[in-house]
Amino acid sequence: MTFGVEPSSTVMQNQASIYVFGDQSSSFQDDLQELLLVEQDPALRHFLSESFRTITQEILSLSALEKQAFPKAETLGLLLGLYRTRQPHPALEGAFLCIYQVAQYLHLARSFSSGVSSRPNYVLGICTGSLAAAAVSCSSDLNEVVTTGLQAVLVAFRVGIIVHRKAQAIAQDGADAHSWSVVTNMQEADAEAMLSDLRDQENTSIASLPYLSTVGLNGVTISGPPEVLKNVVSMDSMSNSKTVSISIFAPYHASHLYTDDDVNDILAATLTGLECYQARIPIFSNTSSSLLESSNFGDLLRSIVTQILTSRMQLDQVVEGISNVLIGDKAASSTLHPVGSHFAPSLAQALGHRGHANVEVSNPPVRLQQNPRVQTGTGTNSSKIAIVGFSGRFPEADGLDQFWDLLKQGLDVHQPVPSDRFNTSHYDPTGRRKNTSKVKHGCWIKEPGLFDARFFQMSPREACQSDPAQRLALLTAYEAIEMAGMVPDRTASSQRDRVGVFYGTTSDDWREVNSGQNIDTYFIPGGNRAFIPGRINYHFKFSGPSVSVDTACSSSLAALNIACNSLLKKDCDTAIAGGTNVMTNPDNFAGLDRGHFLSRTGNCKTFDDSADGYCRADGVGTVILKRLSDAIADNDPVFGVILGVHTNHSAEAVSITRPLATAQEYLFRKLLNESGVKPHEISYVEMHGTGTQAGDAVEMQSVLHSFAWDQSRRPSDTLHLGSVKSNVGHGESASGVTALIKVLLMMRHSAIPPHCGIKSKINHGFPTDLARRNVHIAFQEAEWNKKAHQTRKAFVNNFSAAGGNTAVLLQDGPAREDVKDSITRSHHVFTVSARSPESLKKRLAGLADFLAQSEEPNLLSQLSYTLTARRIHHNYRVAIVASEAQDLYSKLRESSTNVTSATSSKPPKVAFLFTGQGAASTAMGKQLYTTFSSFRADVQHMDMLARQNGFATILALIEGTEEIQTLTPVTVQLGTCIFQIALARFWMSLGVEPCYVLGHSLGEYAALAISGTLSINDAIYLCGQRATLIQGMCVQDTHCMLAVEASQNELATLIEDTAAEFACINGPTSVVISGEKSEIEQVCAKLSALRKRFTRLPVPYAFHSAQVEPMLDELDRTAYPLFHERIESIRLKAPYKAMPSNFGQESIRSKF
Repeated sequence: MTFGVEPSSTVMQNQASIYVFGDQSSSFQDDLQELLLVEQDPALRHFLSESFRTITQEILSLSALEKQAFPKAETLGLLLGLYRTRQPHPALEGAFLCIYQVAQYLHLARSFSSGVSSRPNYVLGICTGSLAAAAVSCSSDLNEVVTTGLQAVLVAFRVGIIVHRKAQAIAQDGADAHSWSVVTNMQEADAEAMLSDLRDQENTSIASLPYLSTVGLNGVTISGPPEVLKNVVSMDSMSNSKTVSISIFAPYHASHLYTDDDVNDILAATLTGLECYQARIPIFSNTSSSLLESSNFGDLLRSIVTQILTSRMQLDQVVEGISNVLIGDKAASSTLHPVGSHFAPSLAQALGHRGHANVEVSNPPVRLQQNPRVQTGTGTNSSKIAIVGFSGRFPEADGLDQFWDLLKQGLDVHQPVPSDRFNTSHYDPTGRRKNTSKVKHGCWIKEPGLFDARFFQMSPREACQSDPAQRLALLTAYEAIEMAGMVPDRTASSQRDRVGVFYGTTSDDWREVNSGQNIDTYFIPGGNRAFIPGRINYHFKFSGPSVSVDTACSSSLAALNIACNSLLKKDCDTAIAGGTNVMTNPDNFAGLDRGHFLSRTGNCKTFDDSADGYCRADGVGTVILKRLSDAIADNDPVFGVILGVHTNHSAEAVSITRPLATAQEYLFRKLLNESGVKPHEISYVEMHGTGTQAGDAVEMQSVLHSFAWDQSRRPSDTLHLGSVKSNVGHGESASGVTALIKVLLMMRHSAIPPHCGIKSKINHGFPTDLARRNVHIAFQEAEWNKKAHQTRKAFVNNFSAAGGNTAVLLQDGPAREDVKDSITRSHHVFTVSARSPESLKKRLAGLADFLAQSEEPNLLSQLSYTLTARRIHHNYRVAIVASEAQDLYSKLRESSTNVTSATSSKPPKVAFLFTGQGAASTAMGKQLYTTFSSFRADVQHMDMLARQNGFATILALIEGTEEIQTLTPVTVQLGTCIFQIALARFWMSLGVEPCYVLGHSLGEYAALAISGTLSINDAIYLCGQRATLIQGMCVQDTHCMLAVEASQNELATLIEDTAAEFACINGPTSVVISGEKSEIEQVCAKLSALRKRFTRLPVPYAFHSAQVEPMLDELDRTAYPLFHERIESIRLKAPYKAMPSNFGQESIRSKF
């Protein structure tokens, strides 16, 4: 995009457009954060990524001491987010300002051609804003703005380094967090006199003296070391003046501090090749009333850096200079466009005082969230992961409902070790005996061995030798699949070869202790951790990735992290992820106890001042994941959306098992930055919260630093904290997925359950101002309602004893629209299936109970859809047709007592029989045509083929726009053929494959097409050509056809004295005769006398009779040459579906 300015263009239009680039005191960080989320702007994306690379390289070139001032980050957005929570640094402050101003200009420049924004005729930069202004001044298109802009960013960073070094040398500790400049309403002369007197009085170095850095429009700016400025502001001569500190953290515009050597150091490695970028847009000086006279970008940068470091800004003279230019250009009007600047309104007012009446300040750039190219708040749909199903087994909770009841009541469910786990002899309160522990409590799944081996097609022997964790993973995976309504191979994203399985497990209890006592055939597949995901892949025939993950306590969320990455990288389209932990090995209790991990007094006392370790727990959880766009396209239920998940390691901690706040905080910042979520949008954090003194305090520190670092949260932005471990203990490798499922249930119920971990008082290491920060721990159930037009957002933390940290950022699923059937159905089909008669009876009875309790208004249509289209079906099945709830309830109850046989696992043999013209009717197939897009597409395509072959459209027959009696025989016959081909293809699309096909009369054309003997196009041509010949050679309604329920022998005597003849022998007592109408009437009289049943067929000709024989003569004599070449071109193929002949016992296949 080229946008260079013709010097005379503005003069001709009598309009001036001036872009004003502000200094570091401007507030720009939020807008820069939003610019980082612009997706569809290649030039902008390239500039931002290269800017980050430029800054990173400059930081790496610094000394080790200087590097410490800069946070480590992987992206520009993350660097910005981390920097905003630290002490300001002039190098980053200047670089970020320059990045923002160039990026904003790039973004605006795309709208120049549309007239939304006007091209600049002049540019003005205030202090460091002059660097971005220079980049724009010397660029002719977007590519050049990117190139010069990157150089400007580099120079801005180096200027910041130089001034920061100067500040550090002059002020005590550099006074990093304190302002070096104050604005006062004093006049220039008064300020100069005051500072001169001060210099005469002070016996200090020149470098430490205050100085006048800027002459403004309504006052001046006095700069100097922060301690010195405090003294200046408190002087009697300042008592009648207003003073305001501004966000400038180093000395600028100080001729007594900087020399040409400083300018050369900044520009030493940047001037190469910049001469080719010529000055195109005039740029105002900010130290005089003139334009900067520089021929190229390199010279311009030198002038600007010199001004920034050594020249006092004279904004009063800037106004004079702009006024002179507007007068010289004879500009009738002018517009000031602020780019990260607060100065434009004051400038417009000052120009107005000089007689320039038509000076406008353009509105700030349109908020980026209104731009369709920007995805703010939650990233793009392509990066979001939907949770479409979940299930689990938890201590004292055999399902989701029981789990929520437990949480809602605030129960602590720790108990002594059950006798079926291991012997109490492994407990020793003294700890003296070898391989024993002082811990006798845990949190336990009630019946971990409960498993339906037959349902999952495992032999009793194999099931017995398999780890309960493996069996429960398979069970919860099935339940989660049911919850998701996932039917393998139903949609593109549920194809079996595109489904991956990812589970986290960290212990081998069953293999080490239980099956290890009696090693048998299934010792490895039943106990090895890799077989947990592998078993699920194999059972469901999912051939995507199968991954077992062990990162200790964070295993399940680490598995979730890998699953999400696999989805985003398109390694799979559906992911099943989770974690398991079923405890049967006392050695792990002993090891963890002697390693000082475990509490010897009970459950995890999360947030409690007496927290003394964690309580071990069982847990198995599974979630079903899909890319959000796929979930929406597949009409899946979305229970939550993962905006991001990341893992890192506390490598700098004092020991491998100790947590590190900075590592955790970095993870939070990274997720917030990548998703575009602001910290105060987070309303709940599910803490790892194991209940250890060190762990809880460090985690609280990292959470507060990230989400509530001060008291700026609004009353409506409450942040709640909690931890499920105080209820059900620490499930170790299943702890993360347990916490995740808790938050999903909170979203479903719009409630925050009470926290039961504080048994005495809150941890004394926590800040005492939590309430003032609007941070709360719920001690009773609290509402967690959605705000209007907003989604709730939550974090789930999961840490590892091996040093790993995993965090997940969640939000609500999108609101589901009420889907109303476009077609009102009087009846619905309900299909229920199971793998045994007893299970089917229970399912039918359970469904009836559900129906009796439900008050959902659209229940029947939803239930029908769910049971038929969104369930995996099994060999014991019941299909019910019902019109209303009471009807369905009665039939469910009746069916539940009448389950007898199973459906064959092999599909039955099916034949397709294609009928003749006699079955044709008005609006034949209309409901299929309007309801099913695939059927409609087939009919429309074949209608197009018919018209391409020279025949009329047949759609009137299907759509019912004309009565069949008004349609020509060609249209009826061709329409019947097309309808039957489309209908057969529709059945086949539903999985009904014929073993053989048979055509009756006209139906032979459709049968030949479906069998593969003829192409569909050739079948349509031959059918239409035959109908055309009949219509042309035969007279309608002179003959007719009669279907009779009698044998051929019986009829032979009845018709022997008439001209009627046999047309079709359909069966032993089903015969069709044809003849002239008068002849057929005689036969009808005889049949009536014999009380034989017969039916006159509604056809205009007597097919398969002497009436159509003249057509054959014509075909031989004249018609054949007309389509001889077409007939010769038709290739008959051996049918891939068997097709018996209508004239004997041979099949069509035998003819080839």
